[in-house]
Amino acid sequence: MPYEIQILFGKSEIAKYQLGEELTASEKEINLKSFSFEEKNEAKAFLKGVNEGIGWTECCLVKNASNMTREDFMEFFRDDDKLQTLTADDRIEIFSQILLGQSDFTKELLESIFQDYDVTEIAVVERIKK
Repeated sequence: MPYEIQILFGKSEIAKYQLGEELTASEKEINLKSFSFEEKNEAKAFLKGVNEGIGWTECCLVKNASNMTREDFMEFFRDDDKLQTLTADDRIEIFSQILLGQSDFTKELLESIFQDYDVTEIAVVERIKK
């Protein structure tokens, strides 16, 4: 289970957060950073370092969640700005892992993907099992 920690940077952004004021999308993009860890001990060690730095730099802990919810996941993938943060390798890794099994791959799905991405040099041929 991954562990996610969010940290807010910036003196004025921290002041707004502490007053309960909403940050703008731009403020969040620039000043709100997420860090993920596979192991709880890694997250704890990271937090220890961050806590040592608080007071010396302008940052504060915003979120310390143990896992991403389905809603968080879907919100991310429906947000074009967030998708732009993914590399081509990230996208390939997600695509190659997300489908459950061979029944998810259909001729129609592949043709639709090829059409969406204007792939014209590959054709899908359906093989009928005997």
